[in-house]
Amino acid sequence: MNKYRKLNFIFAIVFIIIGIFLISISMKTIESKHSIYTYKIKKDLESNVQLKSNSFYDSNLLSNQPSYPSNLVDKMNIVYNYSYTGNKTSNYKYNYNLVAYLVGNYNDKEIWRKSYVFIPNTNNTSVNSNKISINQPISIDYQYYKSIVNQFNLNTNLTTEAYLLVELNINITNNINLVSKPEKLSDTMKVKIPINNYATEIKNLSRQATTNSIYYTKNNNSSRIILVIVGLLCIIISIIIALFNKKNKQISASDLYHKNINQLLKDYPDLIVSVLNKPDIESLNCMRIEKFEDLIDVAEQNKTNIILFETKKDKKSNLYVILDKFAYVYPITSKKII
Repeated sequence: MNKYRKLNFIFAIVFIIIGIFLISISMKTIESKHSIYTYKIKKDLESNVQLKSNSFYDSNLLSNQPSYPSNLVDKMNIVYNYSYTGNKTSNYKYNYNLVAYLVGNYNDKEIWRKSYVFIPNTNNTSVNSNKISINQPISIDYQYYKSIVNQFNLNTNLTTEAYLLVELNINITNNINLVSKPEKLSDTMKVKIPINNYATEIKNLSRQATTNSIYYTKNNNSSRIILVIVGLLCIIISIIIALFNKKNKQISASDLYHKNINQLLKDYPDLIVSVLNKPDIESLNCMRIEKFEDLIDVAEQNKTNIILFETKKDKKSNLYVILDKFAYVYPITSKKII
């Protein structure tokens, strides 16, 4: 294989690998994502605690304290402040509900839960704006839930650790252009209140601020088609190169074969005789000669001609020296003779 054929072979392999790679990529969904809407959510709480009449505090209304004595707490007042602000005006629909779960744990495992609905699902509110604001107050009778926990512990003879989980659940539907269906968001604000500890607190479990984006996803079918076309072209080019290499190989072998024949006829015009019919050597003992020089020696020593007969057109001929009961044979192909 000469260097040009080697180079062509390498190019063929490279093109077929590129073609297969491009077609395999095109089989996957090619998508492009574009941010079309960005929104920010804020979750803030306002709270205060109303105490029972007592001689320990100057005021029975406390706020902004890390904890409160459980036996003195009467009411807990909480305001959920939820805001959804977008970077552009859109058509919204939203509703919400407010529910609480009284949860009891024993050995760090939940063993009972009871739900309370403070506000059932509100009717959908429609707005055309870039902002939704919900400000929902709630008042919690702390001693009521504490009495339920105490009764449960008494009846079950268990000492549970209980807390009240109060959730504001918001559902927002945003009708945005370029999106085939409305974008829906379900969000929650959670507050946890320990019930039967010596001290209690109002703990906000929600992240106070988050920023998110809505993306428009587009399938790039045109890109897939281009990849398939380019991939097929690469494969076709590799096939053409392979066929060209094969043809060159055949032409090269044929040329070398004829070159050998012509050289023999030129070098030994009086010794080699070309015939059209195959010599009849079936009844003779055929001996294959390994070296061309040995065949020349046999012919010259016995003063006889060498017969040239083409056994396979443009590919192979045999040289024969026939002596009595022996036939000496030497093949001529594209391989170098001397």
